[in-house]
Formats: sequence, structure tokens, C-alpha cells
Amino acid sequence: MILLMIMIVIPLFGCGTTTVKDDGCPSDSYEANSTDIIVQPGSASFTLVNFPGGFANTAPLSYSVTDSAGNPRNKVCMIFYTYGTFYTDNTYSVPFTGPNVIGVTDDQGKIILYWGSSLLPPANPTTSGGTVSGTDITVVNWVQAYSGVLAPTPFQFTWTIQGIQAP
Repeated sequence: MILLMIMIVIPLFGCGTTTVKDDGCPSDSYEANSTDIIVQPGSASFTLVNFPGGFANTAPLSYSVTDSAGNPRNKVCMIFYTYGTFYTDNTYSVPFTGPNVIGVTDDQGKIILYWGSSLLPPANPTTSGGTVSGTDITVVNWVQAYSGVLAPTPFQFTWTIQGIQAP
């Protein structure tokens, strides 16, 4: 009887924690399961005019996890990778320097990320003595999220840096 009780209790303590901890998630969080849904921002594109070069920040990115009925899932751990820059705060002043960001959904099933572009080049200058507009530059950044068995297509942000226009 004691052996039976131990066999019942051990899986309860380990459920959802070993893999989560291996991924760097808090031990009281869970990974999404195959019937959950990760809702992420839609891909977007912007044109930057007379851009001097540097980073371009976006509004915070909102991710959420729901069950198959659309109910929010809290304490779901998600891991994020990017070709861009994560920030540690809403002032976009401190870049996150780790290889990935780990977030856990709140009571509404949401995670908010502060994210901006990779280092973008300045707009190309005019040519031929200022009579020909500079060529446009296109840079694609992305954010990949995953949790458990779920890994939606990466969110993509396309930046077009318009060349300096000739008069």
C-alpha cells in the first residue's frame, strides 16, 4: 500500500516541472500543451524616412496563451528568441543581453515584451551629385516564441529604410 501511494505521489510532484526547469522556466510554471493556442502579434512593416541609423522601437508586443475554448491559461512559461533587441523595461533603455527571454503568463494568460529592431543602417545618400535618390534598404527582424510542443511561425517586422530622396 505504501509503495502504491509513493507511485501515485511522485508523478504529481514532477508533472510539468522537469522539462520546464530544464528550459529555464520557474518551477511553478507549466509548458503549453498540444491543445493550447499561442496568440501573437501579426507581422508588420514600416518605412523609415531620413533614418539616421540605430534602433527603432515598437509598441510592446503582447503574447497570450489560451486553451482550445479560448480561456486564458496562466502560469504558462514561454521562451522567446529574436533577431532584434529585447529590453528589460518599458523605457527601452536597458537591452536584455541573454540568448533568450523567458516569460510566464499572468492571470489573463498574457506576456508583454519590450522589443525593438536590430541595429539598422542609416538611409543611403543620394548619388550622382545629389540628382539620384539613394536606394532603399530592407531589414527583416523576427521574434520566435515557443512553449512545450507549440512553436508558431515567427512574428516578423520588416523595416524599409527609404533612401534619401533627390530634389
